[in-house]
Amino acid sequence: MSKLGELSGKVASPVKEGVKWGIEKISGFTSLEKAVTTGKNFVGDAKFLGKGIKILGKVGTVMTVADIGFEGVSGGIEEYSKTKDVGKAVKHGALDAVSSIGPLEGATLGAAVGSVIPIPGFSQAVGAGVGFAVGAGIQGIKMIEPDFFDDPVKGTKKIINKTGKVIKNATNVVSKTFEGIGKALVLG
Repeated sequence: MSKLGELSGKVASPVKEGVKWGIEKISGFTSLEKAVTTGKNFVGDAKFLGKGIKILGKVGTVMTVADIGFEGVSGGIEEYSKTKDVGKAVKHGALDAVSSIGPLEGATLGAAVGSVIPIPGFSQAVGAGVGFAVGAGIQGIKMIEPDFFDDPVKGTKKIINKTGKVIKNATNVVSKTFEGIGKALVLG
């Protein structure tokens, strides 16, 4: 597993450096600090902005997909090293990839999928909104039941049990509240 970590670090480092180099070439700045201290007028002098934003958007989408892919592959390798079962490894890797999607990753992927629909701007916004909601839902599930994606069937049962307990407790609180009000009216 440590070799996989080393390998992913070696792959990620050149990608990071390549993105940094590209941004420097497009913007003419080597750091945000330099851009702020020189006080360059980004509106007047920044003709690169249109192309730069598009490039950054594409790089962001690619990096998001790569990150999700790394999560899936590393989860699959980890499971395979434990069980030597390819089927379990694929399932575990897929669930790891899905569980790593949060609101921002969801919005990024949703906008990319939405761009396939030929309604410029609108379809990307809808896709980003749906993706954001899906990513937030995934993280919400993980907040309620952290081990949900290890075994979704057991995780679903645990969430249902927790929900049942919450409803039962809420019912008891309401019942006791009305009981207290009733006693106050009778005695009052």
